[in-house]
Amino acid sequence: MLNILLVEDNEVNVKLVEEALKKIEHPVVLESVQDGAEAINFITKKEPYENVFKPQIILLDKNMPKVNGLEFLTFIKKEEALSKIPVLMFTTSTNPKDYETCYELGVNTYFVKPIKFDQYVDLLDKIIGYWSQAQFGH
Repeated sequence: MLNILLVEDNEVNVKLVEEALKKIEHPVVLESVQDGAEAINFITKKEPYENVFKPQIILLDKNMPKVNGLEFLTFIKKEEALSKIPVLMFTTSTNPKDYETCYELGVNTYFVKPIKFDQYVDLLDKIIGYWSQAQFGH
C-alpha cells in the first residue's frame, strides 16, 4: 500500500487521478488537498489534519492559488523531517524553465499531465509501480 498526497486545485484533475488509480493494480491510499497551503498543514499535521497518514510520495501541481507548487516544494525540501518524501511535479507546464527550476528546488521528477485518460492510467501505473518498488522493494 502506497500513501499518496495529491496537491491539486483543479477538481477535474483530482477526479482523473482518482479514476485512473482505480484502473491500476497497485494498492494506494490517496489524499488530496487543493493548494500548497493546505499541503503544508497536511504534512505538518496542523488543523484540521491532525490524524492523517504520512504521505510516501507527493504528486504536486505547479500552478495553484495561495501557495503554488514551487513554494511548497521549497518549503518541504528545507524541512529536515519532510525533505526525504519524494515529490513528483505533475503539471501541464512544458516550459523548460519550469522544468529546470523544479529540479533546482529538489523535485524528484517532473511529469507533464497526459491529455488522454488511458495515458493518465499508464503514467500513474508506472509512477506507482516505480515508487512502490523504491519504497518497499517489491
